[in-house]
Amino acid sequence: MSRNEKDIQKPQKANSYQFMKRLLLFGVLILSISFLFFQGIKIGMHKGKREDSKAKEDMASTSSFSSEKKITIPMLLESIKTLYRGIKIETLKKKAASYADKKNYSKAIELQKKVLELARIEKDKQEEAVTCNNIAGDYLSAKDYNNAIKFYSMASELYHKMDDSKREAEMILSIANIYDYYLNDSEGAIGLYMKALTIFRKIDCLSEESYVLTMLSSLYSRRGEKEKAQSLHKEAQSILKKSAHRKIKEFETALAKVNKPKQKVNLLKDLASGYWTLGNKHKAIICYEEARRILKELGYGVEEAGILRLTAGIYESMENYEKALHLLNESLALSKKLDDSVGKTITLDHIARIEKKIRLKGKETEEGSYFHILQK
Repeated sequence: MSRNEKDIQKPQKANSYQFMKRLLLFGVLILSISFLFFQGIKIGMHKGKREDSKAKEDMASTSSFSSEKKITIPMLLESIKTLYRGIKIETLKKKAASYADKKNYSKAIELQKKVLELARIEKDKQEEAVTCNNIAGDYLSAKDYNNAIKFYSMASELYHKMDDSKREAEMILSIANIYDYYLNDSEGAIGLYMKALTIFRKIDCLSEESYVLTMLSSLYSRRGEKEKAQSLHKEAQSILKKSAHRKIKEFETALAKVNKPKQKVNLLKDLASGYWTLGNKHKAIICYEEARRILKELGYGVEEAGILRLTAGIYESMENYEKALHLLNESLALSKKLDDSVGKTITLDHIARIEKKIRLKGKETEEGSYFHILQK
């Protein structure tokens, strides 16, 4: 296609989009007016019935019904405006995400700020908080840390007002990570980690509590405070196991009630992760094998390859490298068959890691070398 042809097509697409948007709004207007017309008929019928009624209570009830159901033209127009703003918000969000994917963060932020304005007009606190979080993420990617902190703080305050403590703490945690890893302000990071930790403990979020303790352990380790780091790491592991026990019970209960195969697979994966956290690798492998069997029956090759990689990871942790490589070769064959380039890359990287461990330990395997596999 020539450059001129492309230039001709762009306004056509824009005109087509504008036409569809106007058509949709016109349709909504017609439907709304029709509803108002029939609503008026309905109210009129009720009024006619009320005139024939002798009971005063029925008259009062019908009158109340009529006033409650009455819709005015300004109300109708405001509903249309709200619908239009909703469509515009979704359009802007998609465009912003596209610019962010292309690393054009300034344009993404510009569009997200328009979304923020519309969310505020609608008084939609949830959309406002989500958008502040998205803007903060784009500023972080652009390495504008001060603005990232500003918008994460705004999101945190909004979640606080909505009584969403978990999301509030997650925003604080994001700010703590900036102080820790980007600004190298360990004291500022510690204060924020502790603030998030307090909230997670209050609402009994064990996984998040364990994560924050792990982050604090890493920070103190980098500061050279090894005893403090070890103590926090031990506490994090203890809470993580407690969380795993709780989740295993929940997943086992849910698994007994589920009939849909894909849902069973997701629960089996969660169970396997829980068992692995507790060190029960045998049960984790059984869960993964059952999940793989279901995926194979469904014909979900990409997901099956993923399960094979997870199972290989357990065998790798057990230093059973032969079995791990065998499973990874199965996963690689599936990824090649399905032309799954991402799956192939992940699997080859995993194989390379195991090959390095084998070379360091001086062990030989029956599966052949990583470089031999690459040539297949």
